[in-house]
Amino acid sequence: MADDERPNAMARWMWQQRRQRLPYRNLPDDLRPASLAEAYAAQEAYYGLAESIYGPVGGAILLNALTESLAEVIGTTAPRPNPAGADPMTVAATMISMLTHVAAHRYGYEFWGIRTAALVDSQARVLLWSVTGRCAPDAGDGSASPAPAGLSARPRG
Repeated sequence: MADDERPNAMARWMWQQRRQRLPYRNLPDDLRPASLAEAYAAQEAYYGLAESIYGPVGGAILLNALTESLAEVIGTTAPRPNPAGADPMTVAATMISMLTHVAAHRYGYEFWGIRTAALVDSQARVLLWSVTGRCAPDAGDGSASPAPAGLSARPRG
């Protein structure tokens, strides 16, 4: 196989594994990247395969307006002191960073067997706790409980 075909072959192998929902495995020996550049090229080729189903990956999105809006909600909604942190802008920036990071890596998480639905549920619970200071309700009981004591903010100093 020619060197310029290897990244596409790696991407096709990973894509087939993902589409078949197989557990994570390393690439076969004959497809292991010979360099970091080749690994990045395979990742780009993989994104190209994924885009046909999921749409474009990444992109330059300015998130400041969203962060400021979330900070405003946190500042007016969260309990005092907020268990996620004292500064609403810092909490909002952390939440937006978490959401964008997980979104950027969702293909990899799926490939590793972490389902998107589980990621969405986990992020929603963390976001709810960060904004309101309350844990998400357990299934069926309809009520949210306060955050566990181990998760409450402690003064720094």
